[in-house]
Amino acid sequence: MYWRISNNRILNDCRSMLNKYSFMNRLLFVLAGILVMTLIANNAPLQAGVVQQSVFPDPGLANPRMKFNTGRVVRGIPQFSPLLPNIPRPLSGWFVWMAHRSEYLNGSEMVKNEKGLGDTNFGPAIYMFTTPNQNARLTIYRNHSAHQWVYDLFEKNGPLDPGGGANLFLSANAKSGRFPMNRPIIYSLWAKISQARIRYYNSNAERSGAVLAQVFSGFILKYHSHNPRHRITLFMQIHMADSRSWLGRKGGITDKQGTWSPAGAVLDFDIAPPGGYPFRFRPYHGPLHYLRYNLCLFLREVLVTKPPLCIQADGLDHHLRFTGRVQNLKNWTLTSMYVGLETENRICRPGVSNHNPQGTVSVALQVANVRVMTEPSRAARHAK
Repeated sequence: MYWRISNNRILNDCRSMLNKYSFMNRLLFVLAGILVMTLIANNAPLQAGVVQQSVFPDPGLANPRMKFNTGRVVRGIPQFSPLLPNIPRPLSGWFVWMAHRSEYLNGSEMVKNEKGLGDTNFGPAIYMFTTPNQNARLTIYRNHSAHQWVYDLFEKNGPLDPGGGANLFLSANAKSGRFPMNRPIIYSLWAKISQARIRYYNSNAERSGAVLAQVFSGFILKYHSHNPRHRITLFMQIHMADSRSWLGRKGGITDKQGTWSPAGAVLDFDIAPPGGYPFRFRPYHGPLHYLRYNLCLFLREVLVTKPPLCIQADGLDHHLRFTGRVQNLKNWTLTSMYVGLETENRICRPGVSNHNPQGTVSVALQVANVRVMTEPSRAARHAK
């Protein structure tokens, strides 16, 4: 009897201890949960701080209803057609831009569901715009698996005049507000070369650039000075593919006089990403590739490079002087961008007597989900 009572007491004591341990385990579990929630709550401002802001409207090119330029410029203002594509959406913040062409794409002349121009990855074309001479085309597909629009820009041949070759771009202006370049501005897109073909009629056509295709993204930046007479506009072009091998980074003055004037200068820099072109000049039939760049690093590369030569009022060649203020990224802002193609197969510049085609060239670029996003200034300190 005593043994039974003792055993019962022992069993009761064990149950009591087990209940205490169970209670402690539950308490520790609750405390751990509270601790985790507290850490999350404390880190919430940091998580909110990394939310990016889109520099351009319609991030991701999510709306294919864009306006088209006409090629005409009135009093320095490019003209756009009032005729818009018959797409049941509001007007996109992006637009189609062409230059140095005899014929331009028309937003009102659109073909829907063109099965004859299908893509192996995306199926039939949803929308298609073509010039009458077939030298330029914009085809829009739907990538249903990724829920995004895919824009195929095609161009062939064209003149090389004093303003450059024939081109076709998707372009946009930055949203209201300044976007200084002293913090990371990340450019990302999905892209590939879907068509590429070139033929030279003579040995000099490639070397002279008479027959050439270039695929690049361009960014227009403004330098802000305390002196309103010292304004700089920079066209910073990051190349994705070229029909020629990379000739090295180059820059120059692109205003009409080719001078550094008190009223300001227009600079043009061509840059290849680290490692060279991401794409070879040949068609690729696989999926789109993801590209991502910090634009601030490219601008820094431009500003630390020996500035280009220009002709000043004394008639002599001078290097532009990039002062410390010019090299300070916070004094630069991103204002607009473009992505697309430039082709030419004949030279139509002063002093060149032969304006006949010296070959043929064609190229097509597919792009999707184009984004330019700013990051918090705290991250900029780590990017310096």
